[in-house]
Order: sequence, then structure tokens, then C-alpha cells
Amino acid sequence: MASRIPYGTPVTHELLSKIVAGETCLHRLGLGRLRLRHHGDIARIEIDEHDMALLLHPEIRHEISDNLKKLGYTYVALELT
Repeated sequence: MASRIPYGTPVTHELLSKIVAGETCLHRLGLGRLRLRHHGDIARIEIDEHDMALLLHPEIRHEISDNLKKLGYTYVALELT
């Protein structure tokens, strides 16, 4: 899990729990393999290409954004490569 945190950022139990909670939320919405990368107030989501179609549904995108913002992220970004 520490690989989801930028080099030089202290790895804390609280931060790891936040990432696990975010990834759990994403899995519950139907996303398969993924990583939630923590960048301060930004949550950067990495998903498999075949899951991109799921994010075309506005209600899924809004639920992802709302849930991650409840965890304390200000911004939610999707890695496109």
C-alpha cells in the first residue's frame, strides 16, 4: 500500500486506512483492478482500460467523486494512460 503514496510523504496508519477505504469504495462500484494514488488533497485513480466504459455513466462518476471527497480528498483525477 505504501507504493500509493509519493516518495517523501510519511506513511501513517490513518493515510493507509484512507487509501484502503477509497479503493474499497471503487471496488464496490464495479471497478476491477485499480490503484488509488494519494497526492495530498488529490486522489488519482488508475484503472484497467476495460473499466473505462463504466466511468461514462454520470451516476458512477458522481458517486466516486462524492465518496472520495467524504474521505477528505478535494480533487479526484483519473489516470488516462
